[in-house]
Amino acid sequence: MCNKLYKHEMLSYLRKWLPIEIIILCVALLGRFVQFFEADTTAYDVIFGSTMFFYGTAIIVSFVLTFVVCIKRFHNNLFTGEGYLTFTLPVTPAQHILIKACAAVTVTLSTIIIAVLSVGVLTAGEVFTEILKAAAYLFKEFFEACNAHSVLYIAEFLILLILSLFSGMLLIYACIALGQTFNKNRVGWAIAIYFIYYFIGRIITTILTTVLSVNYDSIPFEKIARFIEKNTFGSVHIFFGVNIIFTFIGCAIFYLITHFIIKKKLNLE
Repeated sequence: MCNKLYKHEMLSYLRKWLPIEIIILCVALLGRFVQFFEADTTAYDVIFGSTMFFYGTAIIVSFVLTFVVCIKRFHNNLFTGEGYLTFTLPVTPAQHILIKACAAVTVTLSTIIIAVLSVGVLTAGEVFTEILKAAAYLFKEFFEACNAHSVLYIAEFLILLILSLFSGMLLIYACIALGQTFNKNRVGWAIAIYFIYYFIGRIITTILTTVLSVNYDSIPFEKIARFIEKNTFGSVHIFFGVNIIFTFIGCAIFYLITHFIIKKKLNLE
C-alpha cells in the first residue's frame, strides 16, 4: 500500500511540477539557439537579455512552485476535508509522514538536477566544454589532495544534503501540524510558528556568539587550531559528522511533533 501511495504522490507532483521543468529546458534551449546569432548589436543584446531574464525567472519559479506544492500536498491531504478519506487508508500516520517527506525530497532533488541540466543546455558547446574541463580539474585536485578521504567526504556531503532537505520539510510539517491545533486561522498560526522558531534560533545564535566573544580569552582557540592543522582530514570528518548528527536530531524532533499531533491531536477542518 505504501508503494502505491508513494506512486500516487509522485504522479500528483508530476502533473504540477513537470510543465514548469519542461519550460525551463525549453527556455535554456532557446537561449542556446539565440547565442548562435551572437552579434555586437542592440537587438541581440535585448533578445539575449530577455531570454536570460525569462530563464532566471523560470528557475526561481520552479523552486518556489516545488516548495509550495510540497506544503499544499501535506496540508490538504492530512489536515483539510481530504483527511477524512486519507485516514481511511490502511496506512499509519508514520507512513503518511514519511511518504510525504520522501516524495517532497525526491521532487526537490529532481528540481536541482533539472536546474543543473538546464545550465548544461544553455552553455552547450565551447562554454560547456570549458566548464567540464574546469570541473574535471577541480575533482582531480580534490582526489589527489584528499586521497582515500575524498570518497568519504562526498558520501558525507550527500548524506548531509539529503538530511537537510528532510529536516527542512519536516520542520514545515511540524509547523503545519502545530498550526492545525488552533480552531481558527490555522495557516496563519502555522506561518507564525515557523517565524517564531526562526527568531528563537537567531536569538540563540546571537547569545552564543556574544558568550563566545565575551569569553574569547578563556577559549583555547590556539589548541583547536593546532588540532585542526595536525588532523586536517579528520577535522573535516568531524565537521560533517557533527552536522549530520544534529540535522538527524532535528529531523527526529520535527517528525515526532508531527506524528504526535496526527496521532493524538488531529482536528480536521
